[in-house]
Amino acid sequence: MRKSALLVVIFILLLSFTPVYVDSEGSHYTIWVYVSRNGQPQEGATLTFTNLANGQTSPYLETGGGWYGTDLANIDWTLGDTVLVEAYYNEYYGSNSTVLTTYGSSHGDWLNITLLAPMCPEKPWGPFPSDGATDVSLSPILSVHVSDPNDDVMDVYFYDASDDSLIDVDTGVPSGSIASVSWNNLNYSTTYSWYAIASDGNCTNQSDTWSFTTRPPTNYTLRVSETPRDSGTFVLDPPGGTYIEGTTVSVLAIPAPTYLFDYWSGDASGSENPLLVVMDRDKVISGHFSLIQYSLTADVEPSGTGSVTFNPSGGTYSVGTVVTVTAHPDPGYLFSHWSGDITGSDNPDSLTMDANKSITAHFIANSPPVVAITYPNEGVLLSGVITVQGTAYDENGNETLQKVEVKIDDGNWSDASGTTQWTYVWNTTETSDGNHTIYARAYDGVNYSSVVQRNITVNNIPPPDTILSINWSRHPQIPKNNETVVVICVGDEINFTVSYNNSTTTYYRWTWWNQSTGEHEPYPLPSTPGAVWGETIGALEYNEYIGGYWWMPYTGNFTFTEGCNHTLYYFSIDERGHTEMPREWHVGVDDEAPVTEIAFDTNISQSWIYYGGDGTIYFRNDTWFILNATDLPSSPDCQTGIWKIDYAVRMWLQNETGWEVLIPWTEAPSNLSESPYDGVTYHGGYQDNYFSLWFNLSEIDNASGGEGGKYEIHWVVWDYNNMTEGEHAVDIAVDALPPVLTKEVGEPHEAGVFGNHTWLTNHTMIWLNATDVGCGGGAGIKELGYEIWWKRNCTNESEAWNTTRYPVVIVQDNGPGDNDPTVGNISVNLTFQYECCHEIHFWA
Repeated sequence: MRKSALLVVIFILLLSFTPVYVDSEGSHYTIWVYVSRNGQPQEGATLTFTNLANGQTSPYLETGGGWYGTDLANIDWTLGDTVLVEAYYNEYYGSNSTVLTTYGSSHGDWLNITLLAPMCPEKPWGPFPSDGATDVSLSPILSVHVSDPNDDVMDVYFYDASDDSLIDVDTGVPSGSIASVSWNNLNYSTTYSWYAIASDGNCTNQSDTWSFTTRPPTNYTLRVSETPRDSGTFVLDPPGGTYIEGTTVSVLAIPAPTYLFDYWSGDASGSENPLLVVMDRDKVISGHFSLIQYSLTADVEPSGTGSVTFNPSGGTYSVGTVVTVTAHPDPGYLFSHWSGDITGSDNPDSLTMDANKSITAHFIANSPPVVAITYPNEGVLLSGVITVQGTAYDENGNETLQKVEVKIDDGNWSDASGTTQWTYVWNTTETSDGNHTIYARAYDGVNYSSVVQRNITVNNIPPPDTILSINWSRHPQIPKNNETVVVICVGDEINFTVSYNNSTTTYYRWTWWNQSTGEHEPYPLPSTPGAVWGETIGALEYNEYIGGYWWMPYTGNFTFTEGCNHTLYYFSIDERGHTEMPREWHVGVDDEAPVTEIAFDTNISQSWIYYGGDGTIYFRNDTWFILNATDLPSSPDCQTGIWKIDYAVRMWLQNETGWEVLIPWTEAPSNLSESPYDGVTYHGGYQDNYFSLWFNLSEIDNASGGEGGKYEIHWVVWDYNNMTEGEHAVDIAVDALPPVLTKEVGEPHEAGVFGNHTWLTNHTMIWLNATDVGCGGGAGIKELGYEIWWKRNCTNESEAWNTTRYPVVIVQDNGPGDNDPTVGNISVNLTFQYECCHEIHFWA
């Protein structure tokens, strides 16, 4: 009721101040506004009365009690215009509007405006780049979504969160739109943090802080090459050839000593040096260089005696060009020498153009050369292949000699070897027997010499032909000698025969490898009876292969007396001194018996091999016994190879005296791959340089019922030399039964406690005993081991055993801890150290 009374009073007061307006356009029009805040009238507010049709504002007056009024007579207006009234008080704001509808002297509008606290812009959101973004550019566009509850236009400020410095501001941003700025010149591979603040002029709102990481730098490569190759080098500043984008690289072209820099091509052009290159992509540049040019001139001395040509022609050349110069004498003249930038008498000659050069070719009048034959002498008898020898010279200098030519009878001229000292090889066997003439002449490039000659007689009879054969001793055929004899036995004899009608003598010698000295030794020696020095044999041919050695005349079959590797040389000579080329034969000599080694294959059984004091070898019944036979000497070149192994197997009868034959003497040739017996296999052969017999002892043991036994294996190995190392035998004890383990428990103890457990004290002694059984009492116990498991509650099945509280113990036969002095038996004693439940695990 009090509130209603107040309103009535205010209403009466307002009426008393109502102005009168004229009923015409642009006349008076009164607008009264009551402004309140928090339910109370607000005095001291600031108001604006704006005609939205033309933007004109009308002055107002405050009458008190929250009332404010204006008369529109001060502005232009007409019916239908809308007047917006806005009220401000500090940060509070309110507005209302009215439409002008009636002309009249008593008309006015009454409006209420409630001032409200300002509504700030919403917190900016939706950042770009997104929070945590990577590979962002170095000048990214930062943007956020902004909105204002009052639809105010905002200014949006963007800040660097690292130091709260302002990046930039986007002004006049409408509500519900996106504000954006550029953040330029950032660094590569760097994480930046930022935030935005939206302001509507009254208040602000700050966004979350976001971050992003800029992209790593892009590396570009710069490749610079020279054209032509090796014509220059380049200095890059900065060096390296790989650069971060945007790097400016200085490229300096440095010509090689004989070149000048010309221009750039590829991803550059022009001739600027140094060249500046901005690396905005991979680039390939070529620097072009040109050679320095030099001139070459030539003169002739005396004039009119010849000419000079250049190759290549022209006379102007790039530096480094090699020019061949050739002097051409006119008829009747010879080239003598060069002077100037070439000296000497080589023609043609060459020079390298590294400066301007001049040369002179000197010519002289020509004199014909002179030739002579020095061998054979006039009228001699020749046969076989001979070497005609002679000399030549020229008064103009022997360097002018170009060749010597030889012909036989009316044949064609042929070039000899050499000039001042010359030779010519003539195979007289290609010529008929009888009288012949040898002619010779020399040529200096201009004239031939006078022809000289020698008259000789040719008489050719075929040289001897020596055939080697072998008288084999009593031994099998050696398979290695398939097509060629490469190895023989020490008793094999060497025989020579000559397919020749006339009287001949055969000579031989050999070298052999002395393994003890590491050198090749000759036979015969000068002290060997009957040895002949090669120079005294009188061979007309091949004396270079005969003269420097000692030889034995062949008088009958012989054998090699020492060593392994031999090289035999032999030839025959007739009564006139004609001989064949000495022949050569490489052969190995087997002068040693084969050898055998015993081995065992325990890959399956994983068992030990035990050697008894009586020489007997003990092992398990699933172990392989192996005989490996190899031939001697140690050099494979001298091994004839394993021919065969003869073997037999016997078993000792336990209940009787004597041996029972399991496998009688059997021959195992090395060219066989299968044995006639189960349990015996053959391996290798002569082609493998070994031969082995493998005995499957499990099958041998099965013959005695599987309980083990004692056996004897006999064998004899033969090689193809029919040599043997003799018969061997070895005793074998096959242990097919495991050890016997027993335990004894001392006092005090009580059985049957906690089920099947035995109660005892920590003073109760326990004995663990191991003995062996089988053939001859077995091989004996090698070791006994045990470990003790412990737990607290014997009846608790869920409790796990502690297997590490006691250590694992291994006792060797007659070693520490073995209380039985008998070899092959082990006995140990022990007591428990802890209370509660124990288990003993032991083995042998």
